[in-house]
Amino acid sequence: YTCACVHISDLMAVSPDLESDAVKALQKNDVERLDRLLEVAPQLVRHSLKNRGGRTLLHVAAQDSSIRIQCLNKLLCVRECNPDAKSSYRDGKQTALHLASQAGNDKAIRVLLQHNADPRLRDERGRYTSLEVARSRRFSQCSKLLEEGEGTSLI
Repeated sequence: YTCACVHISDLMAVSPDLESDAVKALQKNDVERLDRLLEVAPQLVRHSLKNRGGRTLLHVAAQDSSIRIQCLNKLLCVRECNPDAKSSYRDGKQTALHLASQAGNDKAIRVLLQHNADPRLRDERGRYTSLEVARSRRFSQCSKLLEEGEGTSLI
């Protein structure tokens, strides 16, 4: 008896159930569940979530300071993940670094910078960098991290 194994990502795009499971795993800080879902469907990291304003899982994780850094790291380590990806609409097409800066999430900023997120990028409308967002909200720790990140980014 032999079994032909088919990878789920070969069969389907991201289904609403898979998307919902991934968001729940992220919100519950269930790193193991998130890891299993990303193994099965790595395209989840670049998928724009319905009911999340065109954000990806990375955007959601960066903005929510209650989400464990291990979950954020797990997302960033998936080959398909782009730390500089912009949300598809509503937020002015911002990066995860923009959203972490808005939320004052210095832990997420640190991790995103370690994964080469570019702090010099402006939102899609060309208005603000993440540093400008953090400064406008008076998040001094976030501003300091982003200033350091700007100094080490490749031009």
